[in-house]
Amino acid sequence: DFYKRFINYHNISPKNDMLKKAIETNNSDVIFDIPYSCGALEIYNLKLLNNDFWNLYINEANKFGGNYKYRWGDMQVINLFVRTFFDKPIMNLNLLEKGVLNNKINGSDHFIYFNNLDIYQSKIYKLIVKLKHFIFS
Repeated sequence: DFYKRFINYHNISPKNDMLKKAIETNNSDVIFDIPYSCGALEIYNLKLLNNDFWNLYINEANKFGGNYKYRWGDMQVINLFVRTFFDKPIMNLNLLEKGVLNNKINGSDHFIYFNNLDIYQSKIYKLIVKLKHFIFS
C-alpha cells in the first residue's frame, strides 16, 4: 500500500518491469517475486542516492513506519527504491554460481533455508521428524 500510494501520488513510472506490472494490474503479490539483493556485501554509489527522490522516498517510508509495523529491512527499502528509479540498479557477480565462493563447509549439510529446495534430505529435518514420531507415538 505504501509503495503504490507513493508511486501514484508522485506520478512515478517504475523502471523495473515487474514493479510497473504490479502497479498497472493492482497486484501487490508481484512485489514478492522480484529478486532482491540480500548479501553480506553491498556497495552503493551514494552520489546516485543523494537526490530529492531518495530524500522524499526515505522520509515517507519512515513516516509510514513500515520498519516497525512490518519489519521492513534496508534490503526491501533500498531495493524498491533503486528498482523504481534506475534501469540496471543491481550488479550480481554470481560468485556462488561461478564457484568463486562456497557457502558450505565441507562435510556439513546445506542450510535448509538457502538455495536447498529439497529440505527432506537435511539431517536436521530427518532428526526433527524422528523426534516428532518418538514423542507423539
